[in-house]
Amino acid sequence: LQELVTTQPTMVLEHMQRLKQLLEYVLQLPRSVAAPLLGSLMPLHRQRPELRDALVLLLRKAIFQRDEELRLTAVDGFLLLLQARSDDDAATLSSGPELQFQLEVLGFIRRSFTQQASIRTVLYQGLVSICERQSPLREYIAE
Repeated sequence: LQELVTTQPTMVLEHMQRLKQLLEYVLQLPRSVAAPLLGSLMPLHRQRPELRDALVLLLRKAIFQRDEELRLTAVDGFLLLLQARSDDDAATLSSGPELQFQLEVLGFIRRSFTQQASIRTVLYQGLVSICERQSPLREYIAE
């Protein structure tokens, strides 16, 4: 899937309904499979806002589940969204809609700071990596 998304993104985006169905099944997959699957879809969410919205909705649902594995998958997904943004140009990231989206994502994962140690560990490790790559978000992450 990663190779298809990278080499033929337009062709993959023609099957938007199937992509949304795929997202619905992500929560049924083990974290070791779900995180790479979500990572392979990251380049597409910039091109189609409805895919990004479906992904955010899915991750928000997962972060409130009782199952720790689902919450870890949600944290992984939110961190991937932030990392995908940090791979873009830093000047673009610190402006308007992009910054607003990143702040929303940070707001969604804020709940994870009060959860089990395993979830906090994954969150802190991911945020450190993002801070190293993306300076405009450092002050917001530190809050």
